[in-house]
Amino acid sequence: MNRAKSRAAVAAPARRFPWRAALTHPAVLPALAALAVHLPSVRFAFVRDDVPLIAENAIMRAPGALGRLLTGDFLASAGFTAGLWRPLVLLSFWIEGRLGGWAPTVFHASNVLRHTAVTVALGFLLAQAGVPRLAAVAGTLWFALMPAHLEVVAWILGRTDLMCAGFALLSLWLDRRARARGRTWPGVWALVAFTGALLSKEAAAGWVIVVAAAELARAGTAKLKAMELARWLAPYLAITVLWLVAHAMAAGSSGLPAYVDTALLARRQAAAFVMLPQYLAFLWPWYPHSSDVAVWLPASALAWPVVAGAAFTLSMIAAVVVLGARRSPLAVPAAIVLVPVLPSLTVALAKGYLTSGERMVYLPSAGAAWLVALALAWAARKGRAWRWSAIAAAAVLILGSGIETLRLQPTWADDAHVFQVMTARQPDNPAGWIGLADGLARSGRKPEAEAALARAASLAPRLPAVYLGRAQLHYQYEEWDAVIADANQALTLDAATHQARLLRASTLLRLRRTAEAAPDIQRLLRDRPDDPSALMLEGQRLMMARRPAEAVVPLEAAARWRSDDPGLWFALGNARAAAGDLVAARTALERTVSIAPRYFLGWMTLARLCAALGDTVAAEAALEQARALPEAGRSHGDSTGSGAAR
Repeated sequence: MNRAKSRAAVAAPARRFPWRAALTHPAVLPALAALAVHLPSVRFAFVRDDVPLIAENAIMRAPGALGRLLTGDFLASAGFTAGLWRPLVLLSFWIEGRLGGWAPTVFHASNVLRHTAVTVALGFLLAQAGVPRLAAVAGTLWFALMPAHLEVVAWILGRTDLMCAGFALLSLWLDRRARARGRTWPGVWALVAFTGALLSKEAAAGWVIVVAAAELARAGTAKLKAMELARWLAPYLAITVLWLVAHAMAAGSSGLPAYVDTALLARRQAAAFVMLPQYLAFLWPWYPHSSDVAVWLPASALAWPVVAGAAFTLSMIAAVVVLGARRSPLAVPAAIVLVPVLPSLTVALAKGYLTSGERMVYLPSAGAAWLVALALAWAARKGRAWRWSAIAAAAVLILGSGIETLRLQPTWADDAHVFQVMTARQPDNPAGWIGLADGLARSGRKPEAEAALARAASLAPRLPAVYLGRAQLHYQYEEWDAVIADANQALTLDAATHQARLLRASTLLRLRRTAEAAPDIQRLLRDRPDDPSALMLEGQRLMMARRPAEAVVPLEAAARWRSDDPGLWFALGNARAAAGDLVAARTALERTVSIAPRYFLGWMTLARLCAALGDTVAAEAALEQARALPEAGRSHGDSTGSGAAR
């Protein structure tokens, strides 16, 4: 008997890995396509808000700042107030910056991998839902190649949508797996993934509706008890409530700026009804894609696009409700299309806050791709003519999307390309002209920058960002009176324009108008007590007031956040020296020249301090370093050094 079993075992062929099934899984080919198409973006630069939030964010880089990053407004460390709380995204920036030396390559590569992972999650969801394999591959492949996803993948800050979508879809897949296995609750990992989606972006606030739609669709014609549904949804609801409380505490509330009067508020609220159809229009491969497509502001609440948009939005909501009530499999993807838009729609209707950009449709596009896959599967069952028509339409959609994505991808290479496309495709969007002006100013093309800002002002004469852009341009060219005038105008329109207040305070200090600068600095420190720029201004003000011992305190606090700023360490060294602490002053100046070895004045001041401390060897070494710099020929370095020695 045993010998017979042994012979049978030897005769049985070894089980092989099902390569064909693996390669034709709905997640595999689309994931490879997503990776291949978006891989060139790893060479791109920081663009738009990547610069203040990552590239130039001293608080992000400072040791010991992680707690502050994760418990405050998403953009607070960059000097803005957004009313958002996205700690997981900031944590990912914090980790990758340290791993990659704060170069953009690592951040971009991470975005590409995250989009690939989201594509995989969608493929697994479609397979789990029983969508026929070829239809599921086609739907997932379209998602992988959509041109509307360029903003999310190529813009590092688009990661908020990548992470939110990835966690949300993973949560749904884990949730459905738990239900299929007969468990009585979704399980820890489904809830962890759901929490991750909430901590990445507010679009997941209504995700419990998607889970409810999935529960109803699973039940089909079987009776589903209300209590059973409530028990299944209860953990999601509890986490959502806890998140709402934490969000309110961390991000706080932000009011509309002063320039949004009653009439403009009414127009912004009416525009809320245009948001959903506009977002869905982004999915069309040949839409004129660009960064931050502005929401159209109607002239009145009864303009025909508002009425049509309201009808469309309400119909979409009604459709999801009806599909859920009928236990239709279409309810889940339809809910994925609608639910992520609801938080933005609600805030726009309630407060007049408008959010725009193709990134807003990233998670909804997963539902759209799912619906397309179901439509292809339906067409395949209708006969040969329907099947071949569906295949042709899918081929055009997928190939067209891939070609457009490859064609448009270079437009995200850097700020110059981004804003050139914005102004070409959205000539009536002032944000594009303001961004273009900033890039022109950095390149020293002042007349062109002024012309771009003039165009922005003609489009939105009451937009604070226009006057902030002007103030920054004037500051670059040391036109101090113009800086103050434009900063005043920006602050009149929106008193919370942090950067305008910084510019005005800094300019007033440069003009030695310290008494006028003091209220601005106090307001800056009241709003953001740890802002290194405001702390540095306060240190400069106290030094001008001949209070060096007091100046040391804010300058030391600023240095903790901005530890790689040689100018700050130089100011701190001077303050310590003036306060009589020469040893500590020497330490600060040594830090200055270690960060910036070509800092001529830093070496000269260090030489004086070393001489005053009796360390003639160090003083002479510092002088030698200074003499080797080009500035030495234009100064009296030796006589200054001799004076320091005396």
